[in-house]
Amino acid sequence: MDLIGAIARCFLAPGSRALTTEYGYYFFRTATHLAGATLDLAPEHGLTVNTQAILGHLTPETRVVFLANPANPTGTFIEPAQIVALRDAIPRDILLVVDEAYSEFAATSETRLFDLVRRGDTVVLRTFSKAYGLAGLRVGWGLFPQAIGTEVRKLLLPNNISAPALAAATAAMRDQAGMRAAVAMISRRRDFFASRMRAAGLQVPVSHTNFVLLCFASDEAAVQADATLRASGFALRRLDNYGLLNCLRATVGTEDDMEEVAQILELFLSVSH
Repeated sequence: MDLIGAIARCFLAPGSRALTTEYGYYFFRTATHLAGATLDLAPEHGLTVNTQAILGHLTPETRVVFLANPANPTGTFIEPAQIVALRDAIPRDILLVVDEAYSEFAATSETRLFDLVRRGDTVVLRTFSKAYGLAGLRVGWGLFPQAIGTEVRKLLLPNNISAPALAAATAAMRDQAGMRAAVAMISRRRDFFASRMRAAGLQVPVSHTNFVLLCFASDEAAVQADATLRASGFALRRLDNYGLLNCLRATVGTEDDMEEVAQILELFLSVSH
């Protein structure tokens, strides 16, 4: 988030515009607003990024395109080849920022997007908050073209990461086997839970993250399901600020927790129908 904010302050100003997708990570909006710029939203198709729509919403004032892949809060994913093609089609004076916070959960090659950075017009962001489980330590990183990184670094606090957080991130990075095992375990729980929710009657997009988006038949049903879960001690994420009033986002937890949430929702859906 610190890097996203610094990029916005570096490249955006009143009168300029940024662009992201309809359900793109909400902090893109916040960072653009804090920079005094205007944010445009390109429509998605089936809760998934549509690169042609992004191209269609570029303006002469567009300075930055923010893209989250895999996406938050939908969990959907587009192949790196589509992002490469998007970069080829965007004017070179527009910066493309690809937020890959959940990339470790997507079975794909990292190389192609990292290679884009060498062109000088693309930034790729990552975090230790998701697959590495260090959300509370707030450690993220980005791969920047040198000229862009130099300017963005001027806007960051020099002591924005503590020594304990840096030590934990270093240890986590060196334990790639542990990270991959955690991702595999979380992915199995995620997919099993998603399958049960689809069987119970919910619309659930295929997720490439550590959470599942649950789409109910109506806004009212989502509100009632949320209240039912909270009464049992489970808090899912409401997505009203995204305009997804009929959806709840469930982060994958322990096997016992996912089983209990599944049973509560299955009972709720059987009664509500």
